[in-house]
Amino acid sequence: MKKLSLSAKIVLALILGILYAAIAIYFGWQEFTKNWIAPFGDIFIRALKFIAVPLVLFSIIAGVASLPEPAKLGRIGVKSLVAYVATSILATIFGMTLTNLFQPGKAVGEEQQIKNRLAYEMWVEETNNVVLLDNKHFLTDSRYDTLIAKVQADRLQTFTVPDVTGAYQLGFLDENAASSASLIQQYTYAIMLEQGKFQCIIKGQQSSIQGTYVAGDQFALKKEGDAVFFSKNGTIFHEISGKSGFAEKLDQVSQQKDKGPLRFFVEMIPENIFASFADTKLLLQIIFFAIFFGIALLYLPSDQKSSIIPLINDLNEVFLKMVDLVMQLAPFFVFALMAGTIANMASNGKELIGLLSSLLAFSLVVVAGLGFLLLIFYPLLVTRFVKKFSYRSFMENIFPAQSMAFSTSSSAATLPVTMKCVQENLGVSPNISNFVLPIGATVNMDGTSFYQAVCIIFLAQLHLIDLSLGEQFTIVLLTTLSSIGSAAVPSGGIIMLMVVLETVGLNPAWIAIIYPMDRILDMLRTVVNVTGDISVTTLIAQSEGEV
Repeated sequence: MKKLSLSAKIVLALILGILYAAIAIYFGWQEFTKNWIAPFGDIFIRALKFIAVPLVLFSIIAGVASLPEPAKLGRIGVKSLVAYVATSILATIFGMTLTNLFQPGKAVGEEQQIKNRLAYEMWVEETNNVVLLDNKHFLTDSRYDTLIAKVQADRLQTFTVPDVTGAYQLGFLDENAASSASLIQQYTYAIMLEQGKFQCIIKGQQSSIQGTYVAGDQFALKKEGDAVFFSKNGTIFHEISGKSGFAEKLDQVSQQKDKGPLRFFVEMIPENIFASFADTKLLLQIIFFAIFFGIALLYLPSDQKSSIIPLINDLNEVFLKMVDLVMQLAPFFVFALMAGTIANMASNGKELIGLLSSLLAFSLVVVAGLGFLLLIFYPLLVTRFVKKFSYRSFMENIFPAQSMAFSTSSSAATLPVTMKCVQENLGVSPNISNFVLPIGATVNMDGTSFYQAVCIIFLAQLHLIDLSLGEQFTIVLLTTLSSIGSAAVPSGGIIMLMVVLETVGLNPAWIAIIYPMDRILDMLRTVVNVTGDISVTTLIAQSEGEV
């Protein structure tokens, strides 16, 4: 029997994760899933996240340092960089426009969006130094009074024990519990108090979490999104983290309008680069340092560069290998992510259908956008300026590189095939292709830029956060610059997406919602990345008369 490829294994794991989650929801296995399956998804996310900053640093330095001597960059180098940046910006804007137009995040259901938004605003009111991202206030809208009351009831319940002789309980009722169910089974989460002892109920089951109390003690249950907190006299004694352990609070977002028009560019320059390394929200400062470091390397004498650049390249390879090693276990981790995320985000069949509908809508937007870039934008751009190629001939000549990109999900692994197609099939001079294509494999990630833009807007829609034009401009700049640091390996862009999310003030843990779909979509966007490299190289060769 033929051995399954990594991509096939991940697709299989994704399907099995969905099936398991549906079964877990039906039989009430969410607690088991949270404790014994979802943590492996957390491990995967954390492993990718700690690799992010050093991978960005060394990848960008290696890419810039691979350029020719500054005096020899000439017009070809300028054309390459301008063209790659321009296509990345266009891809990002296209992704944002497409997502804003079709709004796949709304597929999860308006009521669920509003409930999430109300809970978010309540949290903002209770937390110091936190501001609303879009300055909208659903809590003061009388249309949502019923939902506000429900969210408030679901978020916080308190009870002060009057004596130790009676029996009391506080908790969140399970709306789906049968009327014949026992008192305990009617609660999803509860604290039961009787005769000086308390016990916690979790998912309708008695737990081992218990203790004693005296008259006057205050107990509280609090929900923050999908997280539940049990407290006694203001001290949390048990916590259940929802969304597979990703129930993290939003970071405070500084309002750019109060900083002046040039403050954004001032903050791109790090005051202390080591402090920037410790804070992924300072991604722009890390990118600036890496580019500046790479340029400085170009001006060093050859004998000095010959000892430093190989070291940079070797370090870059180490972190690329770390990504590769982590990805070897990706099928197992994808199963854990899908199973844990869905089982904890959806408590019943209706919510499960809403979540899957939203993910399907998201995937359709991504596929449609990538398809437009791949089948319409690039071929028409090339055939418009390079008259020797028809649409069909251009696509047939580059198909071997596209198929390799699809199967490997790696621009770097595809590079030898890409260069062969460009030189032998398209007739581009090696003087052009040998210089432009390697740069493109590092700095040109149009598919990744498009995908990141769609992901960020989708996740904001899912949480009913309306990003301003200024915040969306920041996304355009960040995704364009960060695409330079996206490793040309399978799922390399997902690491950068986590960093960009945190930089713009969104929770990077939300990546768990879309990551199970990432491998399939990564195959498609790598094809777009490689096609973009080929198209830019062909256009530059045409402008130089070398095609």
